Amino acid sequence: MNGKWFGLVVLMAVAAALLTQPSCARPQQLVLIQIQPPTYTFLSADPALVADFTAIGTYIHPPATKDITAEVTWSSDSTNMVTVAGGVVSPTGNECGVVNISASYNRGTQNGSDVIGYATVQVDGTAVGCP
Repeated sequence: MNGKWFGLVVLMAVAAALLTQPSCARPQQLVLIQIQPPTYTFLSADPALVADFTAIGTYIHPPATKDITAEVTWSSDSTNMVTVAGGVVSPTGNECGVVNISASYNRGTQNGSDVIGYATVQVDGTAVGCP
């Protein structure tokens, strides 16, 4: 009888230890990127101006939210309007208008697919091509 109770106690202890593991026995996976701030307006197309953006990653297994600004790949859909380097955005002085910037990441994601976050930047002013 003592052997059964000992075995049951050991089994319950192992089950409790497994259930309290934060990783769910799977690697952590990135599921969402949010760029902060989500929008920004430059009041001039002056290339000396800068805006700092942060990429916030949301993970599962275990759940976590953390700054991944230095880990993502930054880009814009108009390199003639703004430059993006490590979350720092500046107007080029060449154009005005609205541009989307993105932060993408594909390591540690579900099925190796890209996770992408977006923000919108507006450049106003008297540069070439500005209204």
